Amino acid sequence: MQQIDFFSEQWHRQRNAAALLFIFDEGGEGDMARMTDDNSQQRTSVVVCNDKHKMVWFLPVDHNVEIKKENSTDDESVCDYIFTVNDIEQIVFGEIKNRKKQWINDGIAQLGNTIEVFKSNHNIFQWSSRRAFVSNRFFPQHRQCTITREEQFRDTYGIRLYVQNSIAVE
Repeated sequence: MQQIDFFSEQWHRQRNAAALLFIFDEGGEGDMARMTDDNSQQRTSVVVCNDKHKMVWFLPVDHNVEIKKENSTDDESVCDYIFTVNDIEQIVFGEIKNRKKQWINDGIAQLGNTIEVFKSNHNIFQWSSRRAFVSNRFFPQHRQCTITREEQFRDTYGIRLYVQNSIAVE
């Protein structure tokens, strides 16, 4: 598996401790996810509630961290972002979809790919809380028919999966 330091200075990243944070990804070729505390100009896909103003370290993964398929020069299909809270309190893997068909399965696959690479390079169990989110601005609270997939994801990766657009910082 490819050696990647997700916490290297070479990757673009952001830090913010605002009470409300907004994550969006336009989804165009080469666009990477962004986090901001100002939602006035953006089409938000994900809202992060950070009531205790904890420091959130945000790393866009897709179109930022160079992850190749094994034994190939092609890019791996990875999730849009990872964020951590106060270094090792919480880690969140997230994928944002801006379409109406096949978005849950595709998002789950991208999260799984990213988590596998991450786990091969870092001890994921150092974070006391581990979560993964598939979000879609068209379906903010899509719970229908996802319980089985969420359980399978947790059994496979050891991480809780949520299909929703809101994230609470613990």
